[in-house]
Amino acid sequence: MPKARFFRVVEHRWREPEADARVGPPPPPWLANARVLGTDARPPAASLHLPPRQPLTRWSRLWPFLRSVLGRRLATRQPDLPRLLERLTRGDVLRAIPLLPGHGWSPRIALLGDYSRRTRPFHEDFNALCQALEKRHGKAGIDRWILAGDPGRQPRVRQPGGSTTARWPLPAPNTPLLILGDAGLLDDAPEAANGWQQFGHRLRGAGVPALVLCPLPTRPPGAGPPGSLALVEWDRHSRLRPSSTSSTGSRPPATLASDLAGDERRQNALDTLLTLLAPAVVIEPSLLRALRYLLPTSDADGLVEALVWQHPDLVTSAHAGQFASPAAIAAYQRKFRALAPWLRQAAVAKLLAQHAGLPASVRYAEVLACRHLAPEAVPPALAADAERWQADIAETARRRDDLALRQWLQRHAARQSDAALAADPALAAHWALAQRERLAAGAAVELPEGVSEEDIGYFLHDEHEPAPRLRCTLRQRGDELWLEAADAAGKVSGGSGGSPCAELTLVDRGVQVTLTGSADRAEMASRRYFAAGSLPQRLARLTREVERLTLHSKHLDLAVRPLVKPVWANAIGCDARGLYVELFWRGQRCRLDWRPPEGGGDSTGAWSGEQPLGVDRYGLFGEIAVAGVTQRFRWIAPGTFRMGSPEEEPERYEDEVPHEVTLSEGYWLADTACTEALWQAVTGRNPSGVKDQPELPVEQVSWDDVQDFLGELNRRLPGLEARLPSEAEWEYACRAGTTTPFSLGENITPEQVNYDGNHPYAGGVKGVYRLQTVPVGSLPANPWGLYEMHGNVCEWCADWYGDYPTTPQVDPRGAPSGDARVFRGGSCNYFGRDVRSAVRRRREPGGHYGSVGFRLALGPGKPAEPA
Repeated sequence: MPKARFFRVVEHRWREPEADARVGPPPPPWLANARVLGTDARPPAASLHLPPRQPLTRWSRLWPFLRSVLGRRLATRQPDLPRLLERLTRGDVLRAIPLLPGHGWSPRIALLGDYSRRTRPFHEDFNALCQALEKRHGKAGIDRWILAGDPGRQPRVRQPGGSTTARWPLPAPNTPLLILGDAGLLDDAPEAANGWQQFGHRLRGAGVPALVLCPLPTRPPGAGPPGSLALVEWDRHSRLRPSSTSSTGSRPPATLASDLAGDERRQNALDTLLTLLAPAVVIEPSLLRALRYLLPTSDADGLVEALVWQHPDLVTSAHAGQFASPAAIAAYQRKFRALAPWLRQAAVAKLLAQHAGLPASVRYAEVLACRHLAPEAVPPALAADAERWQADIAETARRRDDLALRQWLQRHAARQSDAALAADPALAAHWALAQRERLAAGAAVELPEGVSEEDIGYFLHDEHEPAPRLRCTLRQRGDELWLEAADAAGKVSGGSGGSPCAELTLVDRGVQVTLTGSADRAEMASRRYFAAGSLPQRLARLTREVERLTLHSKHLDLAVRPLVKPVWANAIGCDARGLYVELFWRGQRCRLDWRPPEGGGDSTGAWSGEQPLGVDRYGLFGEIAVAGVTQRFRWIAPGTFRMGSPEEEPERYEDEVPHEVTLSEGYWLADTACTEALWQAVTGRNPSGVKDQPELPVEQVSWDDVQDFLGELNRRLPGLEARLPSEAEWEYACRAGTTTPFSLGENITPEQVNYDGNHPYAGGVKGVYRLQTVPVGSLPANPWGLYEMHGNVCEWCADWYGDYPTTPQVDPRGAPSGDARVFRGGSCNYFGRDVRSAVRRRREPGGHYGSVGFRLALGPGKPAEPA
């Protein structure tokens, strides 16, 4: 599996609790004066001045209209003097004195109310009108019915307060019928349109004059009910004029709601009205009406009010509603903050006035929400009362196990947005208290954004709950990471399986798990919390988007990161011993195990094995030893680079022709030049000019001498296959991914490189000229951990010297033949320009030259043939 993904512990810090430390975190300061509450109190009725419900239309305008449509002409005993004088003037014979006409209620009136869910915001208006009409007309002579379903030809009805339905008794001819409802205008079902059409035809055929008093707009023309039903818009701006529609050519009722999609003003009013409701815990029709009347009459009509009640962001019942989800609450509260200040203040004033008589659990919860969204609109005394109540609720829930209180806390917590919880410590405490039951049942809870375990730890657990001391194993099973309890011997209770990642000890009541996604999947980040006693816990599914997982508590910090098979490894896997990789070293398959960091230190873990292999900040390394002399090698991964120097590089030479080179296979390269000590350990002699410092690089060795050295070294260490690097391998490793003249940057100093400091490169500052080599590894390494690739001693390469090609090359090995071999890097006697990464030099392979040595390579490349 070349792309298999595994996970390893990269950080593990554990702190032993102090002997006299308290079990859990201390209580927050705001809880100091809190008291335990007894009941969910309401304010005294005598102290309340609740606002009346705002009607759809003022009664002073509505009564004259109703008398005109539900009344009849009556004769009086008062003479009509103008008519009498007119007739006398004309000389008419009077058989009777003309009398003034009168107007009164019809002796019988039929009322039919559509109390469907669609018209729920207007039910109280229907009731108020019916009760007022009965009071003015008298109950005798008024037949009141409630429609059960769509009317059709045979509507079913029930009486007010009753539940039994029956067939509707059709009123006598000429009996005025007042219908209260939407006439199906809000119903998208075709059956509703057909039902109202049939009903209208039946009424016309029976001679029953019918009028629909509808709280919805009658515009656009033709949007009324089918049939011969007169429709009157009943709202604060309406003129109370009938608008009838014919039985043909009328538009289906569903178009009234669908017209909203193209009405930008109404759409904005709908969204604004929902936004005004954002601080509310409970939404009643009376509150909805009061807030609608804050908006312009031309934009926010009865249709907007009805559609709010049906909106998917609300959950409504027969009497009240609330927002459907914390996400909806958070979205509308963000919009609420962006409203004009006067509108925010007016909305808060309406809400607080409407709900002044509700229980404290609703009233104060809304006060606190208003304070969060519009602090300037909440009276300071009321805000202080709400804060005290909030602390009292936390103390009550902490000390008293009450089912009703637990259920209220859970509902209360579910309504809160992450922003509100992060801004209010007491509100976050309510959320934490609501999670106790889930934590005790072994569940993990998602922490709100901006709220940490330290903020709410005091409320997540019972203060009398003892602190644990649990030995645990972090274990990977497939693509899942588990934390499981272990016994004293380290065995996982309840079975085994998977691969261990780390051993740890939990001494806190709970653990916070933070999952971080990759840069392009930031949305998958999460923070979860679970009780320490609820093991085993599945911490995460380790998908390819996971970048980091951490466990955190007061005494523990542990981090896990993904690991893709390193380029230097031949295989990666997990077994009973844990995470491991396999690679070839000296012709043998070797294993390195991941050793996670110990809990008591700040280490980051390491690869280790029985062989002399390891990984440090530079990468993979291996070591060989001959007669007690050690040489370290660095793994050089395959790759592509630009060999030679660009034409604009200062002080370059003509033979540094730039061209692209790809090395298709990795190889090992000694991190230093071969030392006098290693040469002497292999050959038994030391040809260097200075012989009293074994850590100096060996020099005055010919290319041919090096071939003899390699033969003896490979004989002593079977499977080593030591060789000289090719010229391309040497420059690739020297550059170490850089494109500058030196792997250390644009220029160098003698503190970095051993060269003739009297002749700096490209106008650099002069420095010391040492006149001799320095011990290997004494100057800074390049980015891949290779020392003295520039200066100190020249290094033989395997290639014959030849002109560079200009086309891209793959695994080049130099000229096929020649009279000189390449050496690279420059020495302590070279000028600054001559120790650049791209500089090439050559000598006869049999010659011995001062300050010329070599660096060993291992790997797939074939050793060069001797001259």
